[in-house]
Amino acid sequence: MSTTIAAVVAGTLDDEGRARLADLFDEHHPLLYRLALRMARNPEEARDLLQETFLRAGRSLRTLPSGDEAIPFLIRILTNLCRDQHRRLVVRTAFHSIVSRTRSEDPREQLIASATVHSVIDQLPPRQKMIVILHELEERSLVEIAVLLGVRPPTARWHLFEARRKLAVALEPRAQEKKP
Repeated sequence: MSTTIAAVVAGTLDDEGRARLADLFDEHHPLLYRLALRMARNPEEARDLLQETFLRAGRSLRTLPSGDEAIPFLIRILTNLCRDQHRRLVVRTAFHSIVSRTRSEDPREQLIASATVHSVIDQLPPRQKMIVILHELEERSLVEIAVLLGVRPPTARWHLFEARRKLAVALEPRAQEKKP
């Protein structure tokens, strides 16, 4: 089992739960990794998806089916994660589109655009600000961020979603001003 997964679930599962999760990981991770690799853009994202799949499975171990019925459950988790990732990519693309529209050859305009984005980020609540910085600038995965901040990955994901929403709302009027 991945050390990140083991570290996160260590305090939440008893020995039997950890053993069951480890068995599920050993049995199903090759298939789930292949699926994640086909869905993701690169091996690193596939590993992140695989980790998050088993983290979620560990949190819902009581409702996780046994035997052959576990794999459809795990595939559903992976599918939902891929769908969430796609949504985030759409938001990130829109964000970068807004920022790129403000770019020009004039270094002063680039500095103004950068300062504008940073000033909007500075207005975010501290946790959302930290998550945006770790995820967007430091390129950390949500699982890593959750471990670093001592929160669950869905909580980190929610804060990132809210931060992006606030950034989009705050930057949209500024992007409209720059349109020719």
